[in-house]
Amino acid sequence: MLVEVAPIKGEDHRSVVVSIPSTPAPSRTRSADISVPRKEVWIFFRQLSLLQKTGTPLLTSFKSLGKQTENLSFAIVLTCIANYLEHGDSLSQAMARFPQTFPALYRTLIREGEESGTLADSLVRAAELLEREHALRCRVFSSLLYPALVLTLGSAFGLCAFHVMVPFLVELFSSQQGSLPVSTRFLMGLSAILGKKSTIAILGLSVLIVVRLISKKLKTPKWSHRRDLWLVKAPLLGPLIRLACVVRILPTLSATVTSGLPLTLCLELCADVSGNSVFRKDLLQAKKSLIRGIPLEQHFSKQKWLYGPAFLAVFIAGLESGSLDQGSERLLRILNIELDVKLEQIVSLLQPAALMVTGGIVGFLCLATLQPLANLMP
Repeated sequence: MLVEVAPIKGEDHRSVVVSIPSTPAPSRTRSADISVPRKEVWIFFRQLSLLQKTGTPLLTSFKSLGKQTENLSFAIVLTCIANYLEHGDSLSQAMARFPQTFPALYRTLIREGEESGTLADSLVRAAELLEREHALRCRVFSSLLYPALVLTLGSAFGLCAFHVMVPFLVELFSSQQGSLPVSTRFLMGLSAILGKKSTIAILGLSVLIVVRLISKKLKTPKWSHRRDLWLVKAPLLGPLIRLACVVRILPTLSATVTSGLPLTLCLELCADVSGNSVFRKDLLQAKKSLIRGIPLEQHFSKQKWLYGPAFLAVFIAGLESGSLDQGSERLLRILNIELDVKLEQIVSLLQPAALMVTGGIVGFLCLATLQPLANLMP
């Protein structure tokens, strides 16, 4: 399917028109590879839910929102979905053609809403899940931004000082190699090695190959599970990672169960959004246990270290009483506060560590530069 994009004359330059031939929608298109920011998707879910509550036809809603969006890729996606809707696809079927834009969890919620006649409510639940996920990512990113910035600036300063100071030291002390301090000789030797273009090329290529091999190895299921298992059991990062995964799983579990989906499908969807292979494996194992007739309480009671006792208590009690959404909302507020506390603890340890590393780099450069100059003084 061909998609042509052109600006609208006489209107806002950010608006676009996406023209699609009026041929039957194919089963697969290149558009399935389009990636759209999550923020755009959740805003769209909110807007579409509002239009559905006002009684606007679904096809009209998509055409209108496709013209209003400022993101060109998302405008193409929405216009393509409108084309599929015109050819008789349901909304969940049309969204399934764009799995990167609309993951399986949100498509399942929307399909359930279509079948039960509560599409607007399903769109609100999907938007809330996306908002929670985005908020969690932003909190973690903002907490780790300052230590990363300190390390980056310290490394950049050290690199600039290395290129500025070392040539001066080599020229000044080239005839005094034997009497120079160890730090100065090390710095000059390192400069001599890295000063050759061939050496830099070999080192850069070696680092690139090693990083490529390690990243490829870690993507395999076996090593990915080992990495995630080590992370969830790590003394400092483990509690934070486990808590972050529970904060992602709990609202998804509450939304899917409240929507009336089968519990086995709810566990499978939670496994997809967990973001950790250890949680994913355990949730899929819980699904298998449930199919074999083993109560979930019996399965999760063996994994209290992974989910925490509060999650298990709210989950089991919510399933029995039918009030999982209310209990999970209260627990989420508590877990978010606990997550903020743990993030502050991690940052309070990372900040002095970053400052120590930066200070060590600057101190070593100053020592290697000033010590031989001090020795020259009478």
